[in-house]
Formats: sequence, C-alpha cells, structure tokens
Amino acid sequence: MRIYPDSHIDSDGPNLEKLGFQKKRCKYIVSSDKIVCCCLNKIIYHDPSVIQEYNLRKNSESSNKWDKEVCTEDAGPTDAYGKIKFTDTENFPSYVRVSNKTNENKLISLLFDDEYWGLKKPELIISVTGGAEKISLNQKLKDAFSKGLVEAAVTTNALVTSGGTYGGCMKLVGEAFKENALSLDPNKKINLLGIADWCAIFNNSDLIRNNNPDQSRKAVEYNLIKPRAEKKSLLDPNHTHFILVDDGYHYFGGEMKLRAKLEAKLRETAKTVVLVLGGGPNTAESIFNAISERTPCVILESSGEMETGFSYAINRIKNLSTEKEQSSLLENEEFWNEVRRRLVNGFIQKKDPETRAENTLKSIKKSLKLENLHLLTVCRSRNGRAELDVAILEALLSAEKNTSNNFEAQLKLALNWNRIDIARNYLFNDENIDINLLKNFMTTALIQNKHEFVELFLEKGLSLRSFLTHRRLLFLYNKIPKNSLFQKMLDKHSNNVLTKDKIKKKTDDKKNIITFEHIGEVLTKLVDYSFEHKFKKSPYSNIEKDKVQEIVINDSNKYGEKLTNVIDRVKLEN
Repeated sequence: MRIYPDSHIDSDGPNLEKLGFQKKRCKYIVSSDKIVCCCLNKIIYHDPSVIQEYNLRKNSESSNKWDKEVCTEDAGPTDAYGKIKFTDTENFPSYVRVSNKTNENKLISLLFDDEYWGLKKPELIISVTGGAEKISLNQKLKDAFSKGLVEAAVTTNALVTSGGTYGGCMKLVGEAFKENALSLDPNKKINLLGIADWCAIFNNSDLIRNNNPDQSRKAVEYNLIKPRAEKKSLLDPNHTHFILVDDGYHYFGGEMKLRAKLEAKLRETAKTVVLVLGGGPNTAESIFNAISERTPCVILESSGEMETGFSYAINRIKNLSTEKEQSSLLENEEFWNEVRRRLVNGFIQKKDPETRAENTLKSIKKSLKLENLHLLTVCRSRNGRAELDVAILEALLSAEKNTSNNFEAQLKLALNWNRIDIARNYLFNDENIDINLLKNFMTTALIQNKHEFVELFLEKGLSLRSFLTHRRLLFLYNKIPKNSLFQKMLDKHSNNVLTKDKIKKKTDDKKNIITFEHIGEVLTKLVDYSFEHKFKKSPYSNIEKDKVQEIVINDSNKYGEKLTNVIDRVKLEN
C-alpha cells in the first residue's frame, strides 16, 4: 500500500473514531471443499482465531449450515477510512468502511457534520440505479444525459448517490461530472456519493490502513486495473465520497439495505428522485420499492435491458386520455405479452433472457397501478437527445400533485430550476391564487436575480408597495452578492461598513451587516451629496447593527413588518 501525502488532504480520519464505525467478519467457517467458506471468502483469509476454531471442529459432526445473519459479526473499529488517490487522476475522494448494521443517523453525521465530511445539506437527492455492466448510449444521448444530470444537480444543490463502482450507470454518472467539470461554477461543488459493497470491491485490501492518526492524514493509492476475468468491481474515480458497506459476505448486494435506510433518512429533509438507466429484475424491483415510498422515478429511454419493456408500458398507458382506457389496457393480455417480448429482446445478450424477463415483468405489474402513474416518468429521446433535467423537474412536479401544499411546492421547484415556462403554463392557470403566498417567492426571485419570475408575480397581482416593507428592504440589501457594484460602493464610500480588517460580527453566515445608514451613505454619494438621504437621519440612523441582525439575520419578529414598528422600538431603546 502506497501512501501519498498531500497538502489539501483533510484530517477527518481520526475524528471518525467518535462515530464508532465497525468492520465485519465471518466468524464461523463452513466449507465443502476446504478452500472456500460459504461466505465466499477463502478460508486462509479469515481471522486466525476463526481458522483455529474451524480446524478443531472440521472433522466433527458440528453444524455445517452457514447463515449470514448468524455466522457474521461486527469485528472491531473500522480499519479503512480517509482519502483515496486514484492512479492517473487528481481526485482525493473520502471513504470509510462500515458494517451493514450501522445506524443511518451516524451516516448522516458523517456526511453533514463539520468535524467529518461537512457536506452542504442538499435540497434534492438524485439516486441513480440500473445496470452495473456496460450501458451503450449513442453519443448524442450520452452528451444530453451528462449535461442534463449536471444541470439538474447544480441547479438544485443536489446530492447524487449511486453504487459507486467503475461500470454501468455508475461509471456514466461519474463521467458526466468529469466531462462537465470545467464548465461548473467552482463555488457550486457537486457531491457524488458512492455506496458500494465492501466485499465486492476488487483489491479492497489496498484501502485498509492501521489506526495511526498520522497515516490517516494521507491518501492511499488505488489502482484502476484489474484482470479481465475478475468478477469484483473497481471503485469509480469520479465520485467524491464513498461509504463501503461490509456485510461479511463476499457477494454483490450487501450495501442495498443500508443504502435504502440512508436514503429514506435523507428523504426526511430533501426531495428525492430515482434515476434509472438500464438494469434487470433487481432494478425493476427497486423502482417498485421507490414508488411504494411515494418517490418519483425517471427512466432514461434507450438505456436498454429492463428499460425496453418498462418504458414502453408507461408510454402506452400515459398516452391514453381516460382512466377507463388505462384500466382496460392494464387488463389486456396482448399488452402484457408485448411488454414481455420487449423485455426478452432487452435481455437477449444476457444469460437466460426468458427468466430475466419474467422476473422483471412481475415487478412492472406491481408498479403499474393507476395510483402510481404520476410517479413514473420516461425521459424520452428525441432525435437522439433527451432533456434529463426537464424530465427530473416534471417528475418532481407530478409527484407533488396530490399533496396539500402542491402549488407552493411546485412553484418552489420551478423557481429553483428557473423554468418560467413551466410556471406560466403549468402552475398559473388558476386565477384564485393567494397573493400572500407569492411574497416569499418574490424575495427569492429578487435575490437570485430571476427577473422573469419578478415580472410574473407582478402580473399576477403582487403589489410592490405591500411587499417592500422596510424589514424586507433591509433583508434584500443584506443578501446582495459580495462582488456586486453596490457592495463595492459600500466598501469604498461607507465609513461605517465593517470590513475584513475590522471587527467581525458573530453571525451565522459571517457576513458584514448592512444598515439603513450604510445604504443612505451610498445613495447620498450617488447624487454627489446634493441632498442627504433620509436613511442617514433619525430614526433610521439609530438602528444599530445588532438590531439589524435581529431584524434580518435571525429572522426575528421583534420589530414587525412595518416602519412604525421599527421606529417605535428604536425610540423605546434609545
């Protein structure tokens, strides 16, 4: 194992001890050939104490039944964590090996607590699933997929999750972010989390280190070369983080239950969409499990295998205009025979395509109920292209249809994605809109400089006079970008503005506080001091920064919305 020191490697390794992550091992050897245990690991690679126990009883009449739940155990603190240096890349993703029995709350702490990986909490989870082997997309479709996925992730501050290995849909996702890296805003980092099966990773021993704190500050080298006949998988070099799930069983799929629990926990605070590329019976079952949790799924058309039948079925049903027609089709035997035929063709390059098709069909039939159709979206390719970001947005919008606050949820999505066309044509077709609902959205549109939404809200009856209270005005001024012209003028002309060289205010976002007096100074300068702006006079000038912090940063209701509330409070305290 080679260790690479690097100046920008985080020292999160030693801190992981606080989370108590465990590794797993087989504790009871059962073997028919005296070479390989039923856990599918060679006997010689077991712990010496386990081998010794096996040698003592192997000729006795002890139980020869091996069960994963009974014959595996947590085996002490994890010994694989830190940073990986992939050969021929400049990436240093974080990784950790954990037991499949790990509490998902510990993984949430790992992901988002500042003392560990410290990721920004996402607004959207894009969970990628599908084929683990090569997926063939034409170049136009691959380019459109890459661009759409990255656009969706950047627009929504998404966390993208996948199986994390160097093949199939996971490799496609990794390549999408690699190919678009140069076009991304460096301030908008996208996190790509691979949740993989530790036992199914090729050369996972390269990732094991001793528990020396100094060593955990350095990266381990991981080689992306393996023998052609090797069935185990390599890790994908373009992911940013890896959770490697150890269940003590050397076969594929040991991560699935813990990944499902983690993503369920993430769904509590972020919207989730499942993105499907190809795949087989297990992928079809994953779709059923997702929609059972009311999570929308987007299937990429032309991605092959299971998709060939599933996409056809969804499109046929959704093209019918009435529920009666849809119900009739779902009971039509010829329709299901055609779905089965397409599935067989999709699996034609696989072993036993008929059985695969039959098993997949069972999951499709469970999924395709009328009450689930709004949760299933096919990203259709037109002339070899597909707008994946639009398909994801439409899936999320459709999933919100039956919720109590569907208008607010849908408008938030359209605004975050800057899709004025969807807002105009899809959302504002009801004239009985509560104008008060638009005020918070107007604030967001102004801060994010989405002028078309500002125009739309004004068209729909939002009054600037009622919207632009003094408190909101202060809030908006305190949200201006640091590199904006007005901020530069504040720094240059306002004698009272705090700069980095002066006292720092203790606020959550570490920003300097802008008061009415600061605004007044700049506005007075703009008119060449021909008059003194009212914001420089009492009572505005009496509102100190700590009071502005309560009004703006802490979102306190202490001062109310109206100017008189602000003035009265200032008079009482000064």
